Amino acid sequence: MRRTLSIVVLVGLLAGACTNGSGDSTSSTVDAADSSSSSSTTAPPTTTTTLAPDGYGGEVTVGVDSPVGTLNPFAEEAFSGTRIAGNLVWALVYDIDPQTWERVPDTVVALPSLSDDITVNDNGTMTVTYEVKSGATWSDGTPITGADVAFTAEAMRDLAIDGRGGVEPVMATVVETDHVDRLAFITFLEPNLAFEDAMWIILPSHALEGVDLVTGTDGADWPSGGPFVVDTFDPLGDVRFVRNGTYWKTDDRGESLPYLDAVSVVAATVSGLQSGEPATPTAGFVRRDFDVATIPPVTEDLASVDA
Repeated sequence: MRRTLSIVVLVGLLAGACTNGSGDSTSSTVDAADSSSSSSTTAPPTTTTTLAPDGYGGEVTVGVDSPVGTLNPFAEEAFSGTRIAGNLVWALVYDIDPQTWERVPDTVVALPSLSDDITVNDNGTMTVTYEVKSGATWSDGTPITGADVAFTAEAMRDLAIDGRGGVEPVMATVVETDHVDRLAFITFLEPNLAFEDAMWIILPSHALEGVDLVTGTDGADWPSGGPFVVDTFDPLGDVRFVRNGTYWKTDDRGESLPYLDAVSVVAATVSGLQSGEPATPTAGFVRRDFDVATIPPVTEDLASVDA
């Protein structure tokens, strides 16, 4: 059976199937007829991403259009490949459910709009509260705390004010932050629910204090808040991730996550199936060089994958 997924679902396939707190490691699918996204991703039925929870180990190879370039989502050269790879190591506020496409809490206990953690103050400002999950830890052993969330909000505010980093404009309206233990309190100039989309990542404050988030880091040296850590990183080539031995999530049986040993993100070097087409992962996927690949929603490419 052919499985065709959007970029968002590919992220869910790797980060979710490898780290799903429910213990369900079976990937979800989206029908190929849904070509609303700029590209789709396909995984063969035998891909190692569908390992049963009891089957620890294995490595998945992901084919992408071009080198990831950076693991820093705020860098000017960041693009979809950065998101695919970065979601394996970033501490996310929320993830996207590959079945419902809804936001689900990841490193935080709940999203403010669903937990009554939004307060409109007497002066017209709005304060939202985030609570980091108990046990959440960076790969260097440092706890993830409300201080990291507050630092992230302030950093994104500064970027938004300067018009840098691709940050949502609502973050420019942050007027105050505070934190206590695992709690972070972020106050915006006025009520606006757009903040919940904009606040999608948590940055390691102890590693990024004073760093220019656009030009001062490639993200590869950040402590990981996700299921994997960077093993090797070539901005012009491939990226390999290995299991984060300090990852704090477990499945429903209490087993440590992730299930996989490693994930490699590999840039395609073979030209596409169409005459004159630049390199795409399609041909490599057809040859089974890749377990998962980003496939353009082109009829000829999808037909070759079906074959």
